[in-house]
Amino acid sequence: MTRWIAASGRFTSLRERNFSLFLGAYLASLLGSQIFVTIRPFLVFQIAADASALALVLGAYSVAQGLFLLFAGSLLDRFGPRRLLVGADLISFAIHVVLITTYAMGSLSLSLLVVVSGITGVMAAVAMPGARASLGSLVPRDLMSSAVAVRRLARQLAVIVGPPLAGALAPIIGIGASIGIDAASFLLSAILLAVALPVKTANRAEPNMGSGLGVGLHYLIGRPWLRDSMAFTATTDIFFAGAVTLVLPILAARAGWGVLGYGILSAAEAVGAVAGAVFGAKAGGAGYTVRRNGVFTACQGGLVLCVAAAPTLPGSAGVVAASAAMVAFGFTVSWIALKYETVLQTLIPAGLIGRLFSIDQLGSVVAAPVGFAVTGLLIGSVGDQVTMGLWGVVLVGLGLGMVVLASVRRAAYRIPEPSGPECGQVITSEKGLHQE
Repeated sequence: MTRWIAASGRFTSLRERNFSLFLGAYLASLLGSQIFVTIRPFLVFQIAADASALALVLGAYSVAQGLFLLFAGSLLDRFGPRRLLVGADLISFAIHVVLITTYAMGSLSLSLLVVVSGITGVMAAVAMPGARASLGSLVPRDLMSSAVAVRRLARQLAVIVGPPLAGALAPIIGIGASIGIDAASFLLSAILLAVALPVKTANRAEPNMGSGLGVGLHYLIGRPWLRDSMAFTATTDIFFAGAVTLVLPILAARAGWGVLGYGILSAAEAVGAVAGAVFGAKAGGAGYTVRRNGVFTACQGGLVLCVAAAPTLPGSAGVVAASAAMVAFGFTVSWIALKYETVLQTLIPAGLIGRLFSIDQLGSVVAAPVGFAVTGLLIGSVGDQVTMGLWGVVLVGLGLGMVVLASVRRAAYRIPEPSGPECGQVITSEKGLHQE
């Protein structure tokens, strides 16, 4: 295995000591969070056994995360990822200790859970763009593609392992101890990040967070390939959230595939995503264009249509066909996302990377609830299978539309060379932006 890694160059970023420490922190935090996300509904149901209580807790997380993402990027660029990520982990550790204590004393309330969920959402708003913004200080540019791929693989591993691990642990050690594992993961992450990430001197050039956000938006708007790539990604996330996250389990249940069938489909998508990251790592950002993003999206729409049609097949053929489509779907999503992020990592100036990743993340955070709401209304009107098929058609149309637009605006969508004059610049103000 080691020889294959060395020969392929796909995981050579792991040779960088600080990146390996960062990855350990990232994986520990993700695993702990997946355990907590899995047991959180059951924690809520012990206090109030109704869906509205769970919706309130989840809503507090989403609203807090979305609002703070507006400012998290400016803070990351001003103070550096190390201070914010370590601070976020320590705060998360503290609030989970409070949660464990109140649970053990029998005084846990719904209002406290809502507050904890809101604080957790704020910390997630720092952690998600912060983890992406950290890579540039941990690996040289020629290893960026490998670092992006390894980080994405770690995330997939946590998503695959975390929920079943929580399901196995909670009946044995209890919910309180399971929350304790999550708290310990944040403490371990804080220690590893404090060692791995470089200390950055605070940049006082920006008078406030609002102006910092304005500089990031100004930079984004002035680059059509970047602006439209982010807008296109956020738009397609609406339909991915609706089709894959909401419709897929309902479709599996109606087709008679059950929980096992849905688990197979989810695992198939994860396998495809892992393969996409592995095979996409070698070539780095080479291969990403706005046009190719559109082509891949159109292909993903076609695969969603295949999944929608799968229940009409006899016997187990349906779940087999749907699983094959989900493998291909996961591969294409992961491959193009890897290329896209590697391009961002190598082209966005150092002083703006936190803001641009926060804006990118905000698009996905806003897209998910919109997708859920619209999809829920459609399922009630036309049914799950027609809704899945409709979203497939929309994705094909969006993808082909992006291909046409990219062909028409070829000059505007030309992506700069990684060695161009913008790369590595530290732009911290509107004045600096105009002096490029």
